Amino acid sequence: MKVDIRDKETFQSLTPLEVVSYLRASGWTQVETIGEQAAIWTSALDSGQEVELLVPLDRNLRDYALRTADLFQSLARAEGRSQLALLRDVQSSAVDTVRVRLFTDNGSTDSIRFDDAVAAVANTRAMMLAAACSAVEPREYYHARKFDQSIEYVRRLKMGQTEPGSFILTVLSRVPPVLRTQPALFEDGATTEEPFERQVTRTLMSGLQSARSAAQRAMATGDIDPFNRAVSSGVSANLCDALLGLAGTDADAPFEVRLTWASNRKAPQGVPTTVSMSPDVLPVFEEVSRVFKEKSPREEFELEGVVIRLHREQSSGPGTVTVMGAVEGKSRKVAVALSEDDFAAAIRAFEHRTPVRVLGELDRSGRGFQLNSPRHFELSPEE
Repeated sequence: MKVDIRDKETFQSLTPLEVVSYLRASGWTQVETIGEQAAIWTSALDSGQEVELLVPLDRNLRDYALRTADLFQSLARAEGRSQLALLRDVQSSAVDTVRVRLFTDNGSTDSIRFDDAVAAVANTRAMMLAAACSAVEPREYYHARKFDQSIEYVRRLKMGQTEPGSFILTVLSRVPPVLRTQPALFEDGATTEEPFERQVTRTLMSGLQSARSAAQRAMATGDIDPFNRAVSSGVSANLCDALLGLAGTDADAPFEVRLTWASNRKAPQGVPTTVSMSPDVLPVFEEVSRVFKEKSPREEFELEGVVIRLHREQSSGPGTVTVMGAVEGKSRKVAVALSEDDFAAAIRAFEHRTPVRVLGELDRSGRGFQLNSPRHFELSPEE
């Protein structure tokens, strides 16, 4: 049954970019523009007849919704489709659509408990943020302070309507279209860099596939090395935590992540569009997350303690001090490389047993710790 759309607001909400992206991906050709208000697109039908469409380009026009409704009527007739099916494709032409399918155990095919739904949305967001961080810079673990670009990307994401079929959450990631450019003077076959939005969705699917494969290999070998190698593909402790969350309260429910590429850009080659997670691989993620967090540097770590050792090669210049301070709730020795001025202050602290404070990135070094990129070294004020 072919369904027509009567809602004016639906047509008003469609952007010219969405319509044009769909037409270009479907083989239509722009042949003329009418100022900045409209354009004419054409396509040849199977019968050989050429069809023209008038596409409004300015949403501020008073009759924009009416003109878009006329466009849909002509387009649906030309393609032999219902307007409702056409609407779905137009709306998705400029977005990469991520679908997270949760398999429920309550006998329902399209609902889950309210608290589980809230957790599913939160963990889906965490999964997208982990992929966005990996797209900026692959790491084993991202601490509380994330990349601004990644946070802004997640802020712009939209949630689509849920879909039946167990329970499906839909995330819409808008992707800029490809714009034609003048050919380079020396063509070397290089391709235009993908926009960040596409880099994130590609990293997401590559990371999910790599996480599943690494878990299977780790279970067979008892070695974490497959996960170490998978970091460059988008695997992180943050991603592992999000996947455990999507598996439910007991982290034992299967789920599936599926991606539909926006049609306004060429789909990446060699990237999976569906990744399923079975209960047998999920326990591995918990241990990987713990290990990755344990050995990852802690950003913006404030070390406070007393200087127990001083060392430098010469009588002046920079040197290294050892501070006995609290790490993970226990007294630990932490090595800190200081500039000449800070080392002089550390000598005074050592002589008078004055506590010191310093900010940096805490990292494990063998059995001990070291504070990298130290800054704001100071003696703690006397009580």
